[in-house]
Amino acid sequence: MQADKRQEQIAQLIADTEDYIGREMKTPEDFQHLLNALPKEEPLSMSTLKRLWQYVPNEHKTREATLTILARLLGYRDWQHYSTSHRDPSESDFLTGMDTQRDISTGTTLALTWHPDRQCVIRKTDNDRFLVVSATNAKLKAGDEFFTAWLEEGKPLLATRFTRDGQPQPDYIAGKRNGLSSIRISKTQEKIHNPYTALDD
Repeated sequence: MQADKRQEQIAQLIADTEDYIGREMKTPEDFQHLLNALPKEEPLSMSTLKRLWQYVPNEHKTREATLTILARLLGYRDWQHYSTSHRDPSESDFLTGMDTQRDISTGTTLALTWHPDRQCVIRKTDNDRFLVVSATNAKLKAGDEFFTAWLEEGKPLLATRFTRDGQPQPDYIAGKRNGLSSIRISKTQEKIHNPYTALDD
């Protein structure tokens, strides 16, 4: 049963990766396009990708390190973070966060805090990224944009595809030690399912 669930999650990772790069893996050129999209510091071989996609026969279990590289491409910390984020909520009492693409609609504004005294207000844009509206005592600045796949109290915020003034920046982690201390929603819409306290508008 666990093996079946893992295969389902891998299939979802493959589908999400294809959505992210905008093409299905059907030709060697497609795999080369994916290789080019991967961070240079985390390379994968063409043969590894072809085996994962069953483009060539594969009788071996896919290594977690391979899955982690693809999960990071999508904005997750690692394979475990991705697989946990895509678990059926009814299967675990620990899944209390928000999938930012599924649970948060465009235009939603969130207020985040983390220790010791960091505060940040972000708004989801129409390209599934977040715009920093304001920030206090944090390295983030108003106007910064980033992608994050998951938001959860007690977990760090991993900001990837980070840009400032239109220029790419290194990934940013907020609440590295203790995670986010609070997430409050100031504009509640139907797509938001999590019962965080709403701010006064």
